Amino acid sequence: MRASCASYCSEFAPGADTLADLSAQLGAWYRHGRLVPGENSLQWIYAGGDDLDRVLWEVARSAARLLTSSQLSRVRPCAAADCGWWFLDDTKNASRRWCDMKICGNREKLRRFRERHAG
Repeated sequence: MRASCASYCSEFAPGADTLADLSAQLGAWYRHGRLVPGENSLQWIYAGGDDLDRVLWEVARSAARLLTSSQLSRVRPCAAADCGWWFLDDTKNASRRWCDMKICGNREKLRRFRERHAG
């Protein structure tokens, strides 16, 4: 699912294969959900068996909500060369570059500093 989501987020107009793959993966997880009465509304709950599968079900649900939200255009890959993380850029001017400034941001800035000041 990670590869499919990354492909979708990086393509302006995803291909039919990408969409079919995402639909199949999300559909496989959504079949474990059930609507049940809640206090003031219906709730979507996990009705499968294994607790580990519940975690994966929640990840799939979160991915589906993000992929169908207006925030999808703000999902970005980390600019660090050795990082494979993606993040939601919630900055006002959409200028965030790294998944975590304390880790990837500092490491990249240090690398550039060393390149500038090398011999």
